[in-house]
Amino acid sequence: MRSHKTIWKSGGLQIGALLIFVLIVQLFVWLTKASPGQGELVFWGIMFSIVPALLWLSFFYQRDRLEPEPKHYVLGVFALGAFLTYAIGIPLVRHVFRVSEWLYLTPWGYILGSILVVGVIHQSIAYATVRYTVYPTREFDERIDGIVYGTAAGLGIATMLNIAYVIELGGALLVIAAIYCVINALAYASFGGIMGYFFSVAKFGKRAGQGQFIWGVAIAAVLNGLFFWLQRLLVFQSTRYEPWYGLIAGIVVVVIIYGILEALMRSSVALEEAGKRTSAENGGE
Repeated sequence: MRSHKTIWKSGGLQIGALLIFVLIVQLFVWLTKASPGQGELVFWGIMFSIVPALLWLSFFYQRDRLEPEPKHYVLGVFALGAFLTYAIGIPLVRHVFRVSEWLYLTPWGYILGSILVVGVIHQSIAYATVRYTVYPTREFDERIDGIVYGTAAGLGIATMLNIAYVIELGGALLVIAAIYCVINALAYASFGGIMGYFFSVAKFGKRAGQGQFIWGVAIAAVLNGLFFWLQRLLVFQSTRYEPWYGLIAGIVVVVIIYGILEALMRSSVALEEAGKRTSAENGGE
């Protein structure tokens, strides 16, 4: 088992890498006084959508140390989450529930809409992505797998939302696009990981059962709504737009959620290793 210090160092490096990514973009803009055209803004926005997801996904994949999941499974869940968001999630939010017409009218409307509509839709997509693909297979054979695959699904959702954001705007300022994409990747990775933990409880825990899925989606949806409500409070201040405040707050919140996830992952690994030792001892008798 790795030391607690080593694990937090690794996690800190991954979060730090995302922050450095944004700072590099900011430094590039300052030094070059870049004024890219609309086509270039769209291109770089799409690139920015992908990079944070891959960095964050690599971290969670590294945590699965006992029997690492096949890379094509992890990437497949990531891709399916992105596709379902494009095919179902975005149309539901935009065209069926038309959230843009009422979500921002009142603070309570924003919180409830972000939880009960946006949060439930996005986290239901993450649920379906894992529940009906890898969950019934033999590859889902460890307690930590739920967190790994839940994170992959969440990152797929974030990546597609980021791409849709950039394309809808016809491109975005480089720094703003980078910050937006990093915040979404951090947030949805965490929500997906929390939900994925309940998948593991449903399959391997003492309280296994279908009710764990409901808890997973519900908690992730609530976190989804509260997180983006906090983001809105910090970023939109009177007539000012402060994306860096949102990034800093996002990192703080995600570090807290990550700490919970890390504790759950360490516990999952310890339980798995203890179970294997017990099986080996019983087999040797």
